[in-house]
Amino acid sequence: MCCCSISHFIFYLLNTFIWFTGLSTLGIGVWLLVDSDIQQALTVSGLEDYEAGAIVFVVVGSIIFLVGFIGCCGVHNKKSSLKIMYIIFLGGIFAAEIGIGIWALDNNTSLESRINSNMNVTNTGTLLNKTTDSNYKELEQSFECCGATQGCIDWNLESKSFGCECNTTSDNCVLVPQNCSSNSTLIYLQPCSESIYNVLSQNLVVVGGVGIAFSAIEILAIVMTLFLLCCDNKVGSG
Repeated sequence: MCCCSISHFIFYLLNTFIWFTGLSTLGIGVWLLVDSDIQQALTVSGLEDYEAGAIVFVVVGSIIFLVGFIGCCGVHNKKSSLKIMYIIFLGGIFAAEIGIGIWALDNNTSLESRINSNMNVTNTGTLLNKTTDSNYKELEQSFECCGATQGCIDWNLESKSFGCECNTTSDNCVLVPQNCSSNSTLIYLQPCSESIYNVLSQNLVVVGGVGIAFSAIEILAIVMTLFLLCCDNKVGSG
């Protein structure tokens, strides 16, 4: 009985982590959907399909939170049916996470080349223009970047490196190169394709790391729930 009591405590501790993970996953998904900087970066880089990943986060996060509630009810009320349901749902979430992890790794590998291909202005044969590409200005200021894939030379001279202005000298904020023009003395050096890739790639790495950590917690929670089912059976037979 002592082992069963300890197991109850460990289960509640693990389930608290699962609840927290569910809320975190839900929060990340909502943030990706409503954050204007992320949305603009996805639009400019031609990665609108990544919004589907954000929706998956919202759905999975909501399900994880609900599953955690089912698990607590099952253990507290000693309902074997709820515990079995909890195990099945956690197993399904675990399988889904493996799929998401594979997707994240695969997309992280091809992400840079895809962004460069979508944003390369030489593909269209037309340099960026402040009239037709005004959406770049907010992106450049938010991500501290300039142009598409080659920096300020992606802007035509009349547009004067539109939106690339900065006012603090750093490795990324430099004097305007001779082959570019600007109304400012300093402009951002890094191309926006690199800035977008760095942000999205870091997010994918975080997703992978959280997924691995949560998978370990899920396995422990499943094992602990099976042990509690055995405890219930012993008490019932006793």
